[in-house]
Amino acid sequence: MTTVASGDNACARESTTRGAGRSMPRTKAARDSAASLSEPECRRALRALGITSATEWTQWCRRNATKRRRLHLPLYPEREYRNRGFWAEYGSRYPKGWTDFHRTRDRHLGTDGVDQLALWARYAARYRAASGYCDIRFAGLSNDVGRGYSAAFGVVLAYSALEACWNALGPAKPKAHETSIIAPALASRLRRALRSGFRRWQALNAPLSKRVSQFMDGDDGRDWPESQDVLTVARAVRHLFAHGVFTPSGGGALTVSAARALQDLSDLVLEHSETTFRRSVNATTTTPSRRESHG
Repeated sequence: MTTVASGDNACARESTTRGAGRSMPRTKAARDSAASLSEPECRRALRALGITSATEWTQWCRRNATKRRRLHLPLYPEREYRNRGFWAEYGSRYPKGWTDFHRTRDRHLGTDGVDQLALWARYAARYRAASGYCDIRFAGLSNDVGRGYSAAFGVVLAYSALEACWNALGPAKPKAHETSIIAPALASRLRRALRSGFRRWQALNAPLSKRVSQFMDGDDGRDWPESQDVLTVARAVRHLFAHGVFTPSGGGALTVSAARALQDLSDLVLEHSETTFRRSVNATTTTPSRRESHG
């Protein structure tokens, strides 16, 4: 069973980035090396600031040195994360490792040849769509309803990218029920925010409906995997949205707290897809390509 214990980094650091509860190092060098955000979190923060390139980032840092340190953002992301392709991937919104993947693409042909590369290209396209998604604007709908639809659609896009990543793995593709994302803090938030719309979950197929029931009935104080697996909620939202059953009121997604919880869920699912992709790239970069093995 593939389990990812997230540690709720995206959620736990929300208060940190607002300047709560952390004393900053005194020296400038120490402050510049104190960036605690993960690379995916850094990219999300840069996009929230409207940064589109390394040049814009350099200019922004010159004007906002204190704010950068308060947000725990690295001055040189490509050095902090040891990723020379950081800005190329950031600008194009490709997942981390895509530059290395493209450079060694012959090693990723698999048994299906070019078709396998097409599957990875599909994943990259869906990842770019999900990572570039901000929100949806509606005419004639209340702010609450629009916010709920927008947050739910973000989850759908992120889960679609994860599914495409799984499909590209070929024979190594995990079974859906064998994969989970354990995030206790986010699970607790989702339960509180969505419990009022639980009746809508009954429209799911029997196995998924059972897993959602176990999640919703979970106890925040007990370490039950079923009650901490937030991927269950992502699957449910995707299913309900795709089949035309989801509505913000019925899904309990009308409140600001519910929308934020769903947004954090979409970030976590997308980050999980990127981690899965990187593992596949790392597993094949040391393997001779088909062309090399045949002389």
